[in-house]
Amino acid sequence: MILDIYGDWKLKLKGKFSREELKVYELYNLRTDPGETKNVAEEHPEIIEKLVKMAEKEQNALGQFTDKGEEVRQTILVENPKPVLKE
Repeated sequence: MILDIYGDWKLKLKGKFSREELKVYELYNLRTDPGETKNVAEEHPEIIEKLVKMAEKEQNALGQFTDKGEEVRQTILVENPKPVLKE
Protein backbone atom coordinates (compact mmCIF):
# COMPACT_ATOMS: atom_id res chain seq x y z
CA MET A 1 0.00 0.00 0.00
CA ILE A 2 1.22 3.45 -0.89
CA LEU A 3 -0.04 6.61 0.78
CA ASP A 4 0.01 10.09 -0.64
CA ILE A 5 -1.13 13.03 1.48
CA TYR A 6 -1.65 16.49 0.03
CA GLY A 7 -3.50 19.23 1.89
CA ASP A 8 -6.78 17.79 3.16
CA TRP A 9 -6.55 14.70 0.97
CA LYS A 10 -5.12 11.24 1.62
CA LEU A 11 -4.86 8.75 -1.24
CA LYS A 12 -4.26 5.06 -0.59
CA LEU A 13 -2.97 3.07 -3.55
CA LYS A 14 -3.21 -0.67 -3.16
CA GLY A 15 -1.13 -2.84 -5.43
CA LYS A 16 2.23 -2.34 -7.07
CA PHE A 17 2.82 1.28 -7.95
CA SER A 18 2.28 1.43 -11.66
CA ARG A 19 -0.86 2.58 -13.43
CA GLU A 20 -1.27 -0.89 -14.96
CA GLU A 21 -1.06 -2.73 -11.65
CA LEU A 22 -2.84 -0.43 -9.22
CA LYS A 23 -5.84 -2.33 -7.95
CA VAL A 24 -7.74 0.07 -5.71
CA TYR A 25 -7.81 3.76 -5.05
CA GLU A 26 -9.09 5.02 -1.73
CA LEU A 27 -9.42 8.77 -1.23
CA TYR A 28 -10.27 10.46 2.05
CA ASN A 29 -10.80 14.09 2.98
CA LEU A 30 -8.96 14.32 6.28
CA ARG A 31 -10.57 17.65 7.19
CA THR A 32 -14.14 16.33 7.02
CA ASP A 33 -13.39 12.66 7.75
CA PRO A 34 -10.29 12.34 9.98
CA GLY A 35 -11.26 8.75 10.85
CA GLU A 36 -11.10 7.76 7.16
CA THR A 37 -14.52 6.15 7.15
CA LYS A 38 -15.88 7.39 3.79
CA ASN A 39 -13.98 6.64 0.59
CA VAL A 40 -14.72 9.54 -1.79
CA ALA A 41 -12.59 8.30 -4.70
CA GLU A 42 -15.48 8.02 -7.16
CA GLU A 43 -16.59 11.57 -6.38
CA HIS A 44 -13.16 13.17 -6.96
CA PRO A 45 -11.31 11.57 -9.91
CA GLU A 46 -9.47 14.86 -10.56
CA ILE A 47 -7.91 14.74 -7.07
CA ILE A 48 -6.85 11.13 -7.61
CA GLU A 49 -5.22 12.03 -10.93
CA LYS A 50 -3.32 14.91 -9.34
CA LEU A 51 -2.09 12.82 -6.39
CA VAL A 52 -1.10 9.87 -8.61
CA LYS A 53 0.97 12.23 -10.78
CA MET A 54 2.68 13.60 -7.67
CA ALA A 55 3.40 10.06 -6.44
CA GLU A 56 4.79 9.07 -9.85
CA LYS A 57 7.12 12.07 -9.81
CA GLU A 58 8.46 11.09 -6.39
CA GLN A 59 8.79 7.46 -7.42
CA ASN A 60 10.90 8.50 -10.42
CA ALA A 61 13.07 10.66 -8.18
CA LEU A 62 13.51 8.20 -5.31
CA GLY A 63 12.83 4.79 -6.82
CA GLN A 64 10.79 1.87 -5.55
CA PHE A 65 11.93 -1.15 -3.58
CA THR A 66 15.41 -2.03 -4.89
CA ASP A 67 15.18 0.19 -7.99
CA LYS A 68 16.98 3.47 -7.34
CA GLY A 69 15.48 6.64 -8.69
CA GLU A 70 17.16 9.38 -10.68
CA GLU A 71 17.81 11.57 -7.63
CA VAL A 72 19.19 8.94 -5.25
CA ARG A 73 22.77 9.75 -4.36
CA GLN A 74 25.37 7.02 -4.37
CA THR A 75 26.44 5.83 -0.95
CA ILE A 76 30.03 5.10 -0.07
CA LEU A 77 31.76 2.91 2.47
CA VAL A 78 34.36 4.55 4.67
CA GLU A 79 36.80 2.09 6.15
CA ASN A 80 37.93 2.88 9.69
CA PRO A 81 35.84 6.04 10.10
CA LYS A 82 37.09 8.62 12.61
CA PRO A 83 34.91 11.05 14.55
CA VAL A 84 35.05 14.64 13.29
CA LEU A 85 34.34 16.20 16.67
CA LYS A 86 36.17 15.45 19.88
CA GLU A 87 34.08 14.74 22.93
